[in-house]
Amino acid sequence: MIIKDKRKMKTLIKVVFSVVFAVVVGYSLYTSQSTNALPNLVLVNAEALALDEGGSTYMGTAAKCESTEIVETYEATGGYTWSVELKAWLVNGKVTKTPPPSYEKKTTTKKSTWDGCKNFGNQACDAPPC
Repeated sequence: MIIKDKRKMKTLIKVVFSVVFAVVVGYSLYTSQSTNALPNLVLVNAEALALDEGGSTYMGTAAKCESTEIVETYEATGGYTWSVELKAWLVNGKVTKTPPPSYEKKTTTKKSTWDGCKNFGNQACDAPPC
């Protein structure tokens, strides 16, 4: 087939290049969306490496952990006691809305120590296992 008109020839070349370009772009999009087995294999390997001999995925180090709790208590006269749980005054074991005639507030610090884990430089302690 011989095309004598140059204008028709230029149009034909443009159409052919456009079709080839569209096919290449479409194939590239198709292959980029297909699943690849390599990322799954990499994830399985990473998980296997993260497991320690006991099967735990926690990668912390054993540490002596401590916490500090500030407890406010009140001492009163006349049979009044302060309930920390209820945060209310009790008279003979029953909650009362009337405060005692006089009381003294005392603040104590309670420290607790336990065996825990620190995870990768994290200063907070977590519960075991490490």
